[in-house]
Amino acid sequence: MFVVDITNHGSSFARYASNKEYDVTGNSYSKNGELSPDGMKEMYALGQKFKSEYVDKQRFMSSRFDPASVYLHSVIDQSSLMSAYSFMLGAYPDSISYLNLNMENSLDHQKFVRKTLGLPETPGPQGGVAVPVNVEEGFMYWRDPAKTCPAVYQRMQSHLDAASQALNAEYKTKLYPELATLFKRPQDKLTFSTTHYYLDDYLVAKKYGFPYPQSQNQQRTDKFIEEYERDYYYDGLLGGNDNSRVIATPLLNYVLINTFAQGEVAKGTLTDTKLKLLKHSHFFADEVPFAAFLKAIGYPQ
Repeated sequence: MFVVDITNHGSSFARYASNKEYDVTGNSYSKNGELSPDGMKEMYALGQKFKSEYVDKQRFMSSRFDPASVYLHSVIDQSSLMSAYSFMLGAYPDSISYLNLNMENSLDHQKFVRKTLGLPETPGPQGGVAVPVNVEEGFMYWRDPAKTCPAVYQRMQSHLDAASQALNAEYKTKLYPELATLFKRPQDKLTFSTTHYYLDDYLVAKKYGFPYPQSQNQQRTDKFIEEYERDYYYDGLLGGNDNSRVIATPLLNYVLINTFAQGEVAKGTLTDTKLKLLKHSHFFADEVPFAAFLKAIGYPQ
C-alpha cells in the first residue's frame, strides 16, 4: 500500500483585508491570512482520522513517527505549513517535536498551534522527532508567479480578462451593485478580477460568526457569491486547461512515478531502500494549486 493525500489548508483568516480597501467588515480579528484556531483543529482532527485508519486499524503506519515513512510537502505560506504541523500532531501527538523548517518565527507559530490544540507547548520528556517538510517552490505553486513564472502569470491575466468579458455583464447586474452597497464602495471598484479580494474579509467574518453586512435577500446573495468564487477560480485564474496542467503536472508526476515505483519495489524488480520505507506522502496546498489539481483530474467542484 502507498497512501498519497493532497489537502487544502485549514480555515484561515482574511488574507487581503490588511489593505483597508478590502477591509469591508471593520472587524478586529487577524487579517494576515494565517491559519485560524478552527483551521488548526480541522487539520488535527484529520490527522486523528488518519491515525485511526492507518495506525490503529490497518497497522500500516508505525505507532510512533518514523521520518523515513512520511514525505511532507507544503506551499510556502503559514496556513499550509501550520496545517501540515496540525495534521502531524493529530497523527503522532506524542512522538514529534517541530517541523524541520527555516521560516521566520516558525517556532512561535508551532508553539501556538500546540497550545491551541491543548497540547504542551514543548514536546514531553521523551522529546520527539523533528518532522521534515519540503517547500520547493514551483512544485505546487509560486509565491510570486509574476516574477517566478511570468508565462503562467500572463496566462492567468488573459483568462481573467476573457472570463470578465464573458461573465462581467451578468455579475454587473446581479452581484456587483448589491456588494457595492453592502461594502460601501463605488460600484466601478467591483469587477470580475477584484471582487474576490473584497469578498475575502466578508466570507471570513460570515464563517466565524463576526458581524458582516447583510443583504435583504441573504440566500440569493450567498448563491451569487458561491457562483462567482467558482467562476473566479475555474474560468478565471484556471480558465482553459493550460494553467491547471502546468501547475498540477509536478504533483501528478510525483504521484504516478512513485506509485509505479512502489509497485516495482513490491514485485522485487526495483531495489530502493528509501522507496521501500516510504508509506505516506502528503501535500498541503493553498487554493490555487489545490483547485488546479482538482481541475487537472477532472473533478473541479
